Amino acid sequence: MGYRSEVAFVISFKTKEEVDNYIAPRLLDENLSWARNNFSRVHYDPASIMFYHPEIKWYDSYPDVQALTNLYQDVIDAGGAYNFIRIGEDDDDIQTESESSEDSPDPYYDDFYPIRSIQTPYSD
Repeated sequence: MGYRSEVAFVISFKTKEEVDNYIAPRLLDENLSWARNNFSRVHYDPASIMFYHPEIKWYDSYPDVQALTNLYQDVIDAGGAYNFIRIGEDDDDIQTESESSEDSPDPYYDDFYPIRSIQTPYSD
């Protein structure tokens, strides 16, 4: 129970090797052990990796949330870029955050965005 959010972020570098060198040692953090299966490659860009969780308790005070936040925000100092999106249960609870270093690749601003929709069993 409790308030849950849908969370996703993409981390981008210029090469696959750069993203692998950045992400591999950070996933050894004990606060991220549960999250390892929530990472995947962006299929059309192997130099990017995405984290996605459909319903997570995203509280800033949680150590695992702090570790994930540091993971995507620290990418700037390593020459990469990130795009973060969190959609909470409340209708007006949407958080987006993006940043890139001077030489970093495009962090998929156009391909990665929140959407709210209505689903109904009554439509064709």
